[in-house]
Amino acid sequence: MALLNPAWLLRLATSLIGHAYLPLIGLTLVHLGTYLHPKPSFEDLRRSLSQWAVIASLGFLMLLPLQGWASWHLIKQNFSSLEQGLSAPQDPLQAIEKAITEAPDITSLQTQLTILRGPTIAPQDAQRPLPELKQLLLRSLRQARANLQLKAKSSPDPRIWVLIQDVIRFSIGAIAYAIGFAAFAKRPGSPITLLEEWQSVVSTKG
Repeated sequence: MALLNPAWLLRLATSLIGHAYLPLIGLTLVHLGTYLHPKPSFEDLRRSLSQWAVIASLGFLMLLPLQGWASWHLIKQNFSSLEQGLSAPQDPLQAIEKAITEAPDITSLQTQLTILRGPTIAPQDAQRPLPELKQLLLRSLRQARANLQLKAKSSPDPRIWVLIQDVIRFSIGAIAYAIGFAAFAKRPGSPITLLEEWQSVVSTKG
């Protein structure tokens, strides 16, 4: 279901943020027109739009927790994919490990390592007994696997940082538009704007 899809919710919220400047500009022009040409028709339009602006302002505030929920789920999914992907670099190492373990002699071992693009056996190591050579190669393989795991864990997924940056930009935009619409919004029967009501509440609590 699209409404429960975090990616779809983020696209919807981003689209709303990206186009919100148009109605805000229109609302500003209507208030400016009413101030410059105080006619009943302009006043009725201004009053009607001011009430709709209350919905718009509160809507942008409601986008913040919605966007936070969607972003958190996407970040969790990315981290989960990252954890699952940690085993990917080990796949070729597992094949090399199997080749080392099952090789019947040094010639076959070197052939398999060449095919798998594994380590090259140094001339001095080729003189070692096969069991000793295998243990030497397996120790090197374990160290290589540990290095790959460490690198995979320490390298952040760039998609996560891009998402976090988008979250910050979105939050700033949503708050800015909520304040912008609140500056023109009036609840029915209220003599002051919604922004002035918020300021009054904040000053009272302070």
